[in-house]
Amino acid sequence: MIKMEKVSIVNYGVGNLLSVERAFEKIGCMVELVSEGKDILRSKYLVLPGVGAFGNGMCELDKRGLTAPIMEYCSLNKPFLGICLGMQMMLESSEESGGISGLRIISGKSDRLDSVRMGEMVYKVPNIGWYSLKGRDWEGTILEGVKDTDQFYFVHSYAAHLKRKENCLAELSYGKQIFAAAIRNGNCYGTQFHPEKSGDAGLKVLKNFIERI
Repeated sequence: MIKMEKVSIVNYGVGNLLSVERAFEKIGCMVELVSEGKDILRSKYLVLPGVGAFGNGMCELDKRGLTAPIMEYCSLNKPFLGICLGMQMMLESSEESGGISGLRIISGKSDRLDSVRMGEMVYKVPNIGWYSLKGRDWEGTILEGVKDTDQFYFVHSYAAHLKRKENCLAELSYGKQIFAAAIRNGNCYGTQFHPEKSGDAGLKVLKNFIERI
């Protein structure tokens, strides 16, 4: 168990928050759901989960007046974690929803994965499965202590491509495609995988978010 800290999870009507809430409780954190800007800004640790379409997610944040508070929170370099759709919304935009801006925490865009055949292997969309991460220099980050044998659960049809290499914490290869599996800008992190659904390896990432950031 880690020191008890309060983690704030953004509740904006997109995705199942229960699995994220339970994962943080499992490592010893107190959890609160926040749905107002003032509560976001006073948070010590802020998590933005999400599943579904980029445009729908951003529209829900905008409709509830949460976009600007999240961007302000991240501009203060406070601990932030975007998960799956939450990570993609950290970017500038997405091919999925042309003309809709993201949170612009990290420069880049999410593009649709291609369904390809390589020999007898077919890489389908959406990409659903367990994968190991590729990267280095993880000391002091949410991936500190992650091993080559650790696997994480992915389910997605769009993938992040970043403008700056220093924002890419880990990559994943899927067929001929290489994309960002974990991203970082200061203390603001994002994971394309679901740490809350990735067993002990995922709990290690959440623990690092509390202990290392």
